[in-house]
Amino acid sequence: MDSQAIDQWPLRLVLAYLAVTIIVFVAGPFDWPVKNWLNLSAFLGAVILGIVVGYRLAVVHGQPRAAPLKQWRAIIVFGSLSSIVLLFPASYIYAGKMPWDVLAALQDQSAAYNTLQERLQTTAGIRAPLAIARMLTWPFVFAVLPLAILHWNEAGAWLRALIAACVASMIVLSILRGTDRENADLLIVLGSALLVLSGRSLLQRQEGLTDFFSRHRRTVVVALALVCVAAVFFVHRKEQRAVFTDQVVCVFDLSARPQKVCARADHPVLRPFNERTRFALSMFSAYLSEGYYGLSLALGLDFSSTWGLGHAPFAMALYRSLTGDDALYQRSYTFRLRELGWNDFSLWSTMFPWFANDISFLAVPILMIFFGWILGASWNDAVFAQNDRAAIVFAFMMIMMAYIPANSQLTLVSDHYFAALAWGSSWVIGRYRAYRATSTGPKVLRHPSGRLFHRD
Repeated sequence: MDSQAIDQWPLRLVLAYLAVTIIVFVAGPFDWPVKNWLNLSAFLGAVILGIVVGYRLAVVHGQPRAAPLKQWRAIIVFGSLSSIVLLFPASYIYAGKMPWDVLAALQDQSAAYNTLQERLQTTAGIRAPLAIARMLTWPFVFAVLPLAILHWNEAGAWLRALIAACVASMIVLSILRGTDRENADLLIVLGSALLVLSGRSLLQRQEGLTDFFSRHRRTVVVALALVCVAAVFFVHRKEQRAVFTDQVVCVFDLSARPQKVCARADHPVLRPFNERTRFALSMFSAYLSEGYYGLSLALGLDFSSTWGLGHAPFAMALYRSLTGDDALYQRSYTFRLRELGWNDFSLWSTMFPWFANDISFLAVPILMIFFGWILGASWNDAVFAQNDRAAIVFAFMMIMMAYIPANSQLTLVSDHYFAALAWGSSWVIGRYRAYRATSTGPKVLRHPSGRLFHRD
């Protein structure tokens, strides 16, 4: 297997995914009333170029660096136990239920979601301790699945059981809340960890993709089955929560229904299918494309900085609660979209306006160079230097890239934000120590792929 091909896996995957979402936006069943196609196309081209430039700087000119994570078992144990213990207060506070009520919640996901919205209002004054506990433990909880995948063969039966219980607790909370984020994140983290594991295996064995897939065909089948189950569950949940107009899916701000945009039932992609399949395809199309329309609206607004808080809704909410000042967020792109019938609480506008709130749209492509570099450098370290810290950071970056057409998932809530900063800091410190070790007394190792890397 050519190591240069493995170098490019994440970049090719991200570019292909973004291309699909843009194609769905342009040619899918929704006729989005975009008025600034030229500006939108130029901006999307600039941010994608930024990702490519940053990624290639990291992979082509970067040096993979190892930073051993010897405490991976302790991290899995603490993260799993934290997830299981916090499931009980989280279930009550967010859903008004207990974990054993999961089957009842599964039967009516619309009611579960509505209950969540009510509980978010009625429990606002008592959620702080739970929110802090979740934020402080999330770096460990998040790391459970990627570390479990990378060290599955080394984990004993009791550790595997603990891992399964941790994953189950996340799924149960998702069902009780009636939300999709937890399940989507699990699939992305699972996929990113398997990608790292595959890259390592191919390099070590020096085999081709055909032989690799033949040797792991059961794993491939199981992974595809999980994706299919998740897709079926997604459609089931959306059928219970969706709003129909003449049997088609519509996207609109509840405060401005006349501005709704509906899927065309006569679209060539939808026409051959029955009503339920048309619904599923329309809903997937909306999820992949609606954010680009919100972005097109935001690109027509003037810039007014939110001074470093606008990219993180939880940080802005904390600022408002401490100061009572609503004016700062009202300056943001995302808030002012409400004037255009595009509510930031219920509709998406991609990841970019959230960062543009602080730095403007002109600076966002430069920021994407930085994110592209992190994506490439973390992949480089995770695969070529067997760096588990980098593998966890890579999982965060894949979540960010997957949610680009929707929102800024990593900065949306404090859990992901704090965990990403914690593991990012750990990874950077490990890289710095490896660099210092090579500058004082280099110990250069050769990977089975033929590439060189440094170990501290």
